[in-house]
Amino acid sequence: MIIALSRVCALLVLTGAAACAKGADKPPVVEASSPAPAATPRATPADWQVTEHGLGPLHAGMTVAQVAAVVPGTFASPSGAAASECEYASWSDAPAGVHVMLVSGTVGRVDVDSQTVATAAGATVGDSEARIDSLYPGRVRRMPHKYTDGSYLVVLAVAPADTMDRLVFETDGTHVTTFRAGRVPPVEYVERCS
Repeated sequence: MIIALSRVCALLVLTGAAACAKGADKPPVVEASSPAPAATPRATPADWQVTEHGLGPLHAGMTVAQVAAVVPGTFASPSGAAASECEYASWSDAPAGVHVMLVSGTVGRVDVDSQTVATAAGATVGDSEARIDSLYPGRVRRMPHKYTDGSYLVVLAVAPADTMDRLVFETDGTHVTTFRAGRVPPVEYVERCS
């Protein structure tokens, strides 16, 4: 009787092991449940590249609420709901040297005046005019600077759908002193908000 029980136990163990081995290539069964609401991903410093559209996930045309949902820190209009015609946003965690122009409550352009942030092509404050030409071949339109002996190097977007978006590099005649990205007409304003 003990021998028969031992054989039955051994048979059960072998049968269970075989069943486990057969199911090893099958994915485990998971009970269906409601998916958790996806959190809005917030940008990180690695995302702070400037394109003709703006800075990382912050694009020209976005509302203050849309920007606040995708950037770290507090992002707000200094005038609140009144939405001034032209003002610079208050942004607690803005990358150094970055300023966001709001025009009637939406992003008009992003200004950069330090070497801490570069364009997706690698251009930054301090680059030569020749470097801008080489990074954006055939896309640079030169205009004389209104106040200095420098130039405005206007880089047009590639896709036909983006004809209103630009990069504008201001130079002292040799090197980039500041640049901005955004939508026409704010990106081409010579002055900042008064």
